[in-house]
Amino acid sequence: MTAETETILSIRSDTDVILARARGKKLARGLGMEKARVADVVTAISELASNLVKHGVTEGKIIIREINRENGKGLEVISSDLGPGIADTDQAMADGYSTAGSLGIGLPAVNRLMDEFEIRSNTADGTLITTRKWVRPELPYALLPEIELSVFSRPLPGQRYNGDAYFIKRYEDKVVFAVIDGLGHGHAAHEASQAAVDCLENCYRRPFAEIFKLCHKRLNKTRGAAMSLCRINLRDRVMTHAGIGNVDTRVYSSETAPRPFCINGTLGVAMRTVKVEDYPLSEDFIVIMFSDGISGRFSSDGLRGFLNLKPQRLAKRIMDNHARDNDDATVIAGRLNL
Repeated sequence: MTAETETILSIRSDTDVILARARGKKLARGLGMEKARVADVVTAISELASNLVKHGVTEGKIIIREINRENGKGLEVISSDLGPGIADTDQAMADGYSTAGSLGIGLPAVNRLMDEFEIRSNTADGTLITTRKWVRPELPYALLPEIELSVFSRPLPGQRYNGDAYFIKRYEDKVVFAVIDGLGHGHAAHEASQAAVDCLENCYRRPFAEIFKLCHKRLNKTRGAAMSLCRINLRDRVMTHAGIGNVDTRVYSSETAPRPFCINGTLGVAMRTVKVEDYPLSEDFIVIMFSDGISGRFSSDGLRGFLNLKPQRLAKRIMDNHARDNDDATVIAGRLNL
């Protein structure tokens, strides 16, 4: 990766924030970014620069530069300072957290707006935040296959709150999805599973080992949850998987199918290092992810006879025929749409 164009701006006042926004907008437009992506860059720069002003840090700087990689070009935006550092970067990445009387949306918003986000902070060296936004021609992504996903979820019969939750996010040439099962059922289980969803919203692009650590920490004041997580790279036809607890993931194919598994433990309660594995996927694969409110016997109950069903019909059939009456139940079914 090489830098082609670079602007370094000292940030001391709101006037400097405006200048940084203007420089970032000009560089992004010059790279040929579409309007929506330029707007994301400008907003991210505004958030980062405004934080430097609000906190009154020492030697606050915004660095904006063009970068190139084999798969394209983009813009790198760096915020650096020699301030006191951030005591808890995980907490700072949580929506609603603030130490300067603001709304606390700065860093989580930047994380969501930009394609890549990294933060390093300590009391000796201050804080360094590195973000990147890539210029991506639409055609190569348009030629990729889509993955069609369908989900059915319901609480324990008679209960108001669903202790299960799910998360689905598409970005670039990837799709991330998860099923989360809060321990037990009812309101406390619902709070635990929703805490995991909130955490995933802020970190779903990160490496899986880091995602699980962040979710484990986020859930430490809840009763805990099980979670299975997949990321499918549509370009390379590879599925990355990791899980903890009794949420199961199964893959079916005309070829030899992978057998993902989850480690023992509970997010927020007890977790050892998760095992992250990559699996190659055939063109006709089907992935099914489900909480323990679904009986796993569906795989031996004539499943081969309806693997040609669309994911919506497949997920509904599993829910209708195999959901347990004594627990919350959730199932996600997915397949490539060639």
